[in-house]
Amino acid sequence: MSADTTIALEYAIEAHGETLSQLTLRRPRVKDLKLLDEAKGDVGKTAALIGALAGLTPREVDQLDAGDFTRLGLAVADFLPGAQPTGAP
Repeated sequence: MSADTTIALEYAIEAHGETLSQLTLRRPRVKDLKLLDEAKGDVGKTAALIGALAGLTPREVDQLDAGDFTRLGLAVADFLPGAQPTGAP
């Protein structure tokens, strides 16, 4: 995956004072990957990376439906060739 990607949410969340029915993930940078060292557990690492790439706070990420979270996690993994998605079944 070479460009930003937009994922439609099955269940909208409230963020930035508005209702979001889709999230756009930008390509990760090294500073984003460093968040993985600070987060605990696979789900925590995935949540931290989704938040960074989508510009969401941890509280906003916590609103995500589990299915939407899993699809976003898979999209993040697509940015990283050879990586296994974390927090996904």
